[in-house]
Amino acid sequence: MQEAKFATVKGACDVHCHSGKPSCDERPFSDIFVAQQAAAAGMEALVFKSHYESTVARAFYVNQVVPDIKLFGGIALNSYVGGLNPSAVEATLVAGGKEVWMPGIDSAHHLDVFGRTGSYETAGKVVGPRQLLVPRKKPGIRVIENGKLKEEVVEIVRLVAKHNAFLTSGHLYKEEIFELARLANKEGAKMLIDHPLFEVPGFTYDEVDQLKELAKLGAYIGFFTAMVFPADLAANINGDKKCIEELGPEHCVIASDTGSAPYPIPNEALRTYAQNLFDVGMPLEHLEIMMVKNPRKLLAL
Repeated sequence: MQEAKFATVKGACDVHCHSGKPSCDERPFSDIFVAQQAAAAGMEALVFKSHYESTVARAFYVNQVVPDIKLFGGIALNSYVGGLNPSAVEATLVAGGKEVWMPGIDSAHHLDVFGRTGSYETAGKVVGPRQLLVPRKKPGIRVIENGKLKEEVVEIVRLVAKHNAFLTSGHLYKEEIFELARLANKEGAKMLIDHPLFEVPGFTYDEVDQLKELAKLGAYIGFFTAMVFPADLAANINGDKKCIEELGPEHCVIASDTGSAPYPIPNEALRTYAQNLFDVGMPLEHLEIMMVKNPRKLLAL
C-alpha cells in the first residue's frame, strides 16, 4: 500500500463485491475470475455478495481454486431467503459467513425510491444490473413495526454478535438504520453503513452530522466505488474526500460494490478510487486505514 506516488490494493479487504455466472442478474465476471484478479493484485480478502442467496458455499469452493486470497460469504435478507429470517442467518454464520446485509432490493425504502422491489430500473433508467428473474410486485420489507425493531431483527443482531460477524445496513430508511445502529451498539455487534450517499439510504454530503452520529454508535461508514462510477451517480471524489475528513478515516471503510457491466472489476475499481482520492490529497496512510485495517476488524482477521 505504501508507495511513493501511487495507491495500491495490496493487503486490501473488499467487504462488498459482486460476481456472477451463476447469478440471477447480469454480471460479467465469474467468482473465480474476480478472486484470481484480486489475488494477483495482492489483496488479502473479498466478501462475495448476492441479492438472492447465501454466498458462503460459493466463497468456500472458489477458495479451493484460488487459495492465495481469503474469500468469505454472507447473506442479504431479501425475500429470496425469506426476508428477516434468523434461521437463514444462523445457518450462514455457522457455515463461516462473515456479513449479514439488511434488506436491500426488497426493502420498503427501495420500493419507495425505485417503484418496485427486486430491481433498480426506474423511469427507463437502470442504475444497476438487470434482474433476470420474472418481475414480481412484492411489499417492501420493514425492520420496524409498531415503533420498534421486530423481534426477528433483534435475534439476527444477537446472532451477528455471537458469531463475531458484522451487520450491514442495506437499503433501509434512515430512521431504521439509526434504530439498528443503536441495537448493534447495545448488543456488541459490528456494523457497516452501506453506500450512504446512494439513493437508498439517501444521505447527502450536507448530512454528514447524521453520519457522525452513526459513527459515534460504533458503525463504520462505507464509501463505495460504485457510487462514483459511472459519474452520474450521487457521489464524487471531492465530496467523498471532504466527508471522510470530517468523519475521520478511523470511522470509514472503502469497498467496491462492483461486479456489474458499467464498472471495472472489483480490485481495479478499488485501486482507481483510492488513486483518485490520493490525487485530491488523501494521505496513503488514511487509505490504508479504510481499505486494510478497518475491514480486517470487521472480518476479525
